[in-house]
Amino acid sequence: MTTKAKARKTDPATSHEAAASVTPEAMSETQKAIVNLLAIRDMTDDELFMRYFQGAELGHWQHASQSGVRSRRSELVKTGLVRAKGFSKTKFNRPTTIWGV
Repeated sequence: MTTKAKARKTDPATSHEAAASVTPEAMSETQKAIVNLLAIRDMTDDELFMRYFQGAELGHWQHASQSGVRSRRSELVKTGLVRAKGFSKTKFNRPTTIWGV
């Protein structure tokens, strides 16, 4: 699992400070689970929630709502641990982002 947050050279100093402050100890259980799941393979938010829910049902981590998982994933994007890897379409033909580490 990659847990070192990153900031681009062109990012402001505050982004570098935020990235440096992210440690495995500072991450929530939900965030750690998301990073672990995305380390296995890239996924859309819908796929990520489905895998997260399955892990919670098996007792690997606590339950979280779909919006909670999206919010924790968004926080991880801001730290640089998770990033957009591509784009796809939902089953309803709506655009969606594919996330990965």
